[in-house]
Amino acid sequence: MDCYSVRILRGLEEKTLAHRLLYQVYVEELGWIPPEGNPSNLRIQPSPIGNILTDDYDSVSIQFGGFYGENLIGIHRIIPRINGRLDVEKYIDLPKFLKNDCNYEFTRAAVKASFRKSPIFSLMLAAEIKYLSKRKCKYIVSTSTFPEPGNFFCKLGATRINYPEFKYHVSDPKPVSLIVLFIEEQEHFNRLFTLVDKLKQKGKLK
Repeated sequence: MDCYSVRILRGLEEKTLAHRLLYQVYVEELGWIPPEGNPSNLRIQPSPIGNILTDDYDSVSIQFGGFYGENLIGIHRIIPRINGRLDVEKYIDLPKFLKNDCNYEFTRAAVKASFRKSPIFSLMLAAEIKYLSKRKCKYIVSTSTFPEPGNFFCKLGATRINYPEFKYHVSDPKPVSLIVLFIEEQEHFNRLFTLVDKLKQKGKLK
C-alpha cells in the first residue's frame, strides 16, 4: 500500500521535478506569469522535462518534497539570506526583531490538485520545523493572504504579525501579511506533531 513520505530533495533531477511542479500549479493551473523584472528574479525556464519556475534562491534553498508512494505531490522550501537579504526583504523592511534574529524564510509551496485535501502540506511543514529546530533556529518568516490560506497556517502554528500588508506586484489580486513561526516554542506545533504520530501509527506515513 502506498503511503506518504517527506524528505529533502537532493540533486539536479529531483530539484527540477520540484520546479516543474511549481510551474504546473502556478502557471498551467492558476494562469500566473511572473512579472518581468521582479526582484526575486522568478522566471520561466525550459528544462528536459518541460518548462519550470525558478529563481535566484533555488541555488541555496533547502527543498522539501512530499511524496505519495514514489510520486512527488507537494513541495515547500526553506531559504537563507543571499547578500544579507531574505526574498521578502526585496519587497519590504522586516520588523526589527526579525531583521536581527530571523535567518530563514518559507517560500514556494505547491501541491498537486488531486492531493490538496490530503495531509501532505502539514507533513512537509512538520518535517521542516524539526529540521529548523535541530539547527537552533528561533524564527522563520513567511507571507500569506488572509483569510485563506493564512488562517490555515495559523491553525498549524504560525502567528500573523501586526505589520502592514503589502503586494509583491501591483497586479496581485490581494495583499499578503507577514506570518512567523516561533520554532523554539514547540507547543505551537502540537497539532502538526499529533497528525504525524497518528499517520505513522496507521502505517500511512514512512
